[in-house]
Amino acid sequence: MTNVQMMLPYSVVVRRVGALLVLLSGLWLNTLWAQENDASDPAETTPVILNINSADADTLAAGLLGIGLVKAQEIVRYREMFGDFVAIEELADVKGVGMATVEKNRHRIVLSTQQESEHKLKSK
Repeated sequence: MTNVQMMLPYSVVVRRVGALLVLLSGLWLNTLWAQENDASDPAETTPVILNINSADADTLAAGLLGIGLVKAQEIVRYREMFGDFVAIEELADVKGVGMATVEKNRHRIVLSTQQESEHKLKSK
């Protein structure tokens, strides 16, 4: 047999290479997905409930996903300028905080005014 007779047809080679590429890309995507879902961030694994009307900047930065100290300070500044938040969506009005961040943290946020907190303490 000559070398020409032993070679696979071009279409078979293309199909095999294509199948190999699909397999490798699937493995690569699975690895990326596993890294994204790695529970190494304590802020993502520990359920935190924050009252954004009373929490200080350090607490907000530690407890909210996608909120660092600078954005947390902006939240506190906004609250001091405009008063307590009346809806969670209002958080998106703060400079540097968008609706995606609000949605990502919706289950972590509660709204309670200072007056409600003081009333609860007095009634105990």
